[in-house]
Amino acid sequence: MKIVIGVTGASGAALAAETLRQLREAGAETHLVLTGGALITIAHELGPSGVAAMREAASFTYQAQDLGAPIASGSYGADAMAVVGTLLAEQRRHPELLETFRRRLVGPRRASLRQALADGIETGELPSSADPEVLASMLIGSFYARYLATSEIPADWPDRTLRPVWPEQPRLRA
Repeated sequence: MKIVIGVTGASGAALAAETLRQLREAGAETHLVLTGGALITIAHELGPSGVAAMREAASFTYQAQDLGAPIASGSYGADAMAVVGTLLAEQRRHPELLETFRRRLVGPRRASLRQALADGIETGELPSSADPEVLASMLIGSFYARYLATSEIPADWPDRTLRPVWPEQPRLRA
């Protein structure tokens, strides 16, 4: 399993270090990205050897500004990322982080989903009154809400999520 761990300057260095330790013990391949703020916070919260220990615990490490890193590509096959909560927590101090995340990842993926929904409206598969922006938010939000509530997303969740807005949709195969 490939997991990307992004650490910013938010408090919680011990949690990040423990996450890396447990993932290493579980045999996961971890890709660690530390921002400049993370370096300061880790040194403050874990001591002078904290940064080196975290880098040693990770399978791979990258500089936050390394746009050539394999994980910087939207096509990189990571199985999970641990960064969104930190981005939201850091929004006031470092709004550029969330803006970059929105521009490089969220925006293009939402645009693809909105286009697919607009195509469904155009072909009559979705009601003409449907709003692609609202539907995109509803569909994406349902996955986050389900995961936060139960830590799992059932195989039939896409079908169950789409059925209220697209009753005659073809069934997805599990």
